[in-house]
Amino acid sequence: MNIWNRVQEGISWRIDKYCKNIVPYIIKGRFTYGTCPVCDKKTLFIDRDPERSRESFLCIFCNSSSRHRAIMLVLKNNFPEYQNLCIYEPSPGGAVSDKLKRECKYYTDSHYFPDVAPGKTEKGFRCENIEETTFDNSVFDIIITQEVFEHILHPSKAFAEIKRILKPHGVHIFTIPFEKDKKTTFRVLEDKDGLHFLEDKIYHGNPIDKKGSLVITNWGHDIFDYIFLHSGMNTKIFTIRDNNFGFGNRIYYVFMSNNLSSSF
Repeated sequence: MNIWNRVQEGISWRIDKYCKNIVPYIIKGRFTYGTCPVCDKKTLFIDRDPERSRESFLCIFCNSSSRHRAIMLVLKNNFPEYQNLCIYEPSPGGAVSDKLKRECKYYTDSHYFPDVAPGKTEKGFRCENIEETTFDNSVFDIIITQEVFEHILHPSKAFAEIKRILKPHGVHIFTIPFEKDKKTTFRVLEDKDGLHFLEDKIYHGNPIDKKGSLVITNWGHDIFDYIFLHSGMNTKIFTIRDNNFGFGNRIYYVFMSNNLSSSF
């Protein structure tokens, strides 16, 4: 095959991909135009599944979801020089994690592997349990978690641990499925006899486990009190609704806890 044929084949593949992945949503009116805060490009945002807009309203360039873009906006607006800060992200995955790993000098990530000693490396990732990490006190400026805290068996321990490893004035920026009109409920509890399932099992996607991650907690409006009770951190909520960044006139929530209550 000569070079010209290869070029034609490449162009044909791109046109075919564009027609299959983008044009149908444009025809249906399930798109918007704006600037992606993850890849910083003018782009189309395609709404692949209106029932799952947090995960499926995607940038055509970096594949970021609305949830990704919301947390990136909060990070950029509050820490415009985040690239020079010490950032830790447990359970990374997706466009934001890729960006942070690429841009940040002092970025650390980890996954939890039950059969691996904490602090060791497995599959290219450091192994850490966010309920009890191996990090020293006051290490990180920012800790980012994306859709993690609904899966943690003992979230009270995890929030306290985040406070411990944050530097003074450090922050925890995070997203969770959030039901603002309901109280927090626990789907699973643990005691000396093991796990007790109070509701049907639900699993979310997990980048390192095909089985997925079990949902432990349905977080509600009392999460602010819960975090303060177990960590002493004050938490604020950012309500994101700006169609210029591909949110489709929907509301998205990002949380930020500070390890010094007087900072808010």
